[in-house]
Amino acid sequence: MPAEVRRVPVPGGGALEHDRRGSLPAQPGSADAGAGFDRSCPASEPMGGAAGVSPRPPRWRLAVSVGKLPEIALESDAPGLAIRGPSGVGKTTLLRIIAGVERRARGTIAYAGTPWLASDRGVFVPAWERRTGWSPQDALLLPHLDVRSNLLSAARAHAQELDAVAAGLEIAHLLERRPRHLSGGERHRVALGRALLADAQVLLLDEPFAALDDALRRRVLTFIAGQIEARPRALVLVSHDARDAHALAQEAWNLSSQGLHRER
Repeated sequence: MPAEVRRVPVPGGGALEHDRRGSLPAQPGSADAGAGFDRSCPASEPMGGAAGVSPRPPRWRLAVSVGKLPEIALESDAPGLAIRGPSGVGKTTLLRIIAGVERRARGTIAYAGTPWLASDRGVFVPAWERRTGWSPQDALLLPHLDVRSNLLSAARAHAQELDAVAAGLEIAHLLERRPRHLSGGERHRVALGRALLADAQVLLLDEPFAALDDALRRRVLTFIAGQIEARPRALVLVSHDARDAHALAQEAWNLSSQGLHRER
């Protein structure tokens, strides 16, 4: 019998809801069980264990399609993935599929052996149960809330942690402002902060540094890298800038009309 699909409306904020409603526990043997994962481990390292022990699954295994976009297939054990490619090929759509807010997607997604999508079997894990920290390209801030409340809208963070993230992203002076009073770069940094403060096992960042000048970009990039180092989380980054990929990701993939292909 096909697994029951939970059909719960997802608001414009998409993955904003998932941290308020619950999460999936880390699976035994997964990348998120125990004290964390080793980000220095190369993706090509054999994943098999001792004799008689089943090899653990790769961190990512997916083969998905939506609409007229080509099938996107990927298998990787790298903690950080960068997705590059020309505009309009589906990079943002891929992040939406992983986040669980693109319901038209067909195919399979498994993270650390846990199925998130298996359309042929009726499996669909809702966005809020995937525990992703999503920073979309258009920020999707809640307009009726100030910056502080937006940061906490998907968070289980203490005030001290919020203050540290706000300082690192250089938005501490904006905490009482509403989104309509923010510039594009400021909105992006608030969305980044919201993703970092979420109880996330995966960060999904869509062109997070695009609206920043070079000096601020370097500072924010350094802060994000430090946050991931201090609290290991998997990362899928969409960026046109190769510097972002080299700073944050262990593997770089290129998405084109021919599909998804590994660059390094």
